[in-house]
Amino acid sequence: MSTEKFTFRDFFVFFLSGISVIFCILITQYDFIKLEVSKPEYNNLMMFVKENPAFIGLLSIPFVYLLGHLVHGIDDLINYWTKLIRGKNKGVPKNKFYSLLNFIAFENRVNGHLERKSEDVEEFWKHCAYLQVNNQFQSADYWYVMNELFKGVTLTCFSFGIYALIEGGKNVVWMLILSFVFWERAHYFAKRFYFSVTKNYEASNSKI
Repeated sequence: MSTEKFTFRDFFVFFLSGISVIFCILITQYDFIKLEVSKPEYNNLMMFVKENPAFIGLLSIPFVYLLGHLVHGIDDLINYWTKLIRGKNKGVPKNKFYSLLNFIAFENRVNGHLERKSEDVEEFWKHCAYLQVNNQFQSADYWYVMNELFKGVTLTCFSFGIYALIEGGKNVVWMLILSFVFWERAHYFAKRFYFSVTKNYEASNSKI
C-alpha cells in the first residue's frame, strides 16, 4: 500500500467521522445553538464568519479531522475496556450492561466477526499481511476502510443520542435509529472484509 493511498484513506475516515460529530451536534442541540449565537455578545463573531466563509472553511478542515481522531481514540479506549471486561473469555459477558457494551463496541468489528465464526484471529491477520506483501490486498482494503468509518459514526450517533436522552435534546429517537443503522453497516463491512481476505488468500495459495 503506497503512502499516498494511506494518507487519502486516513483523511477520508477521520474527516468524515469528524463531520458526523458536527452533524450530531446540530441535530440534537440546534435550538440551543441558535439561541446562543443570537445573543449580542456573539454579533462580532457571526459577522466575521459571514464575511470570511472561505477562511472559516479552510480552518475547519484540520479541526474536523482532529475531531475524527478523537472519536476513533474514544472508540479504541472503549474496545480496550471491553476486552478487559471480557478477559480471556471469548463469549458474551453474562452481565447485561457488559453484554450490551460488548454488542455495541465489539460485535461490529472485524475481530468481533472472527470470534463469532470461531476463527483464529492471529492467523487471519497473518493472511492479511501475506496479501499486503504480495500486493493482493487492494480489493479487501475498501471493506476495512468502510468498517473503520462506520464504527466511528456509530459511536458518535449513539453517544449523542444517549446524551440528548439524558440531558435533553431533539431527535433522540432518530439518533438512536441512525446509530443502529450505522452499526449494521459497520457489521456488514466487517463481514465483507473477512470474506474478501479469505477468498483472496485461498485463490493466491491455490496458484502455488
